[in-house]
Amino acid sequence: MEPSGVFLLGLGATGALTYAFIQNAALWSMMDTPNERSLHVIPTPRGGGLVFVTVWALIVTTLYFLYFSENQKQLIYFFLPSSLGVALLGAADDRFQLSAGFRLLIQTALAAGFVFSMSLNSSMYFSVFLGFVLFTLGIVWSLNSFNFMDGTDGLAASQAIFVLLYEVFFMEPIGRLESFSHIALVGVLFGFLRWNTPPARIFMGDVGSAFLGFYLGCLIFQRLYQGDVFVCGLLGCYSLFMVDTTLTLLRRILRGESWYKAHRSHAYQRLVHIANWSHKKLLLAFVLANTCLFLGSAFFVDWMRQPWLGLGFSFGFALLVYFLIERIAPMNAVSRNS
Repeated sequence: MEPSGVFLLGLGATGALTYAFIQNAALWSMMDTPNERSLHVIPTPRGGGLVFVTVWALIVTTLYFLYFSENQKQLIYFFLPSSLGVALLGAADDRFQLSAGFRLLIQTALAAGFVFSMSLNSSMYFSVFLGFVLFTLGIVWSLNSFNFMDGTDGLAASQAIFVLLYEVFFMEPIGRLESFSHIALVGVLFGFLRWNTPPARIFMGDVGSAFLGFYLGCLIFQRLYQGDVFVCGLLGCYSLFMVDTTLTLLRRILRGESWYKAHRSHAYQRLVHIANWSHKKLLLAFVLANTCLFLGSAFFVDWMRQPWLGLGFSFGFALLVYFLIERIAPMNAVSRNS
């Protein structure tokens, strides 16, 4: 099958099945009711990530058995079970509101299992153990970063698309099945965005955001494991999420707040809650900023072959965006109970 066919299959199947999910969400008790910390004001179906994760998994598994059964086994035997485990954990949280400690324990176990499956060699960082711990924590942080940032229409799906497109267009393929997996995921995310852009008719929920964070965290880990310095381009495209989640978490800890509880302190949340930006305006600004990061990473990392310069540009740009938002909607204006 051609890459375009994989993309269109994911796009069409996810768009149609997401519509069907929306029609039945109330019957399945999959509605997100607004609360004091929400950015939406009407009950909206949640858990839509279950659709695009399922479509992606079926496409990748089918491609494996039809075209790649003699090789490319790592994705099917190691990554697929781990990523689906993360998605199922997110689905359970969407339905039953699991405790933060339990979620973190299972997330860490699944991330550690994937890292272990990659068989870290002793030359990574200072020791096998240190590399194992750092990579595991990195994947868990990526997973929760997406969870934290999935609070407004279209934000998480569009962020994942930018990172995946950079991987597809500018990175040396890890393997053919992996490349098809990225293309399939871009397709299903565009299909989901048909219903998730402002005004969103469905949210992806933890099942979708946790899966995407885990997927991108594992992708970056694989690049680092291979010693590919051009991973700086992927990190650059991811920098808006990384900067917002990391600085917001640190500032909440310094303020003595319960950092693990839901809140409205993220930069993107403050633009809606304090500066009164619409979800549409926020998404357009976010896409524009990510386009700058995407093009900047392509220019510095891929064209100039200066990965560290590209990384510096990207995180400098993301920090500038964060502090500009601080001027518009300062974190101190958010109630400590929010």
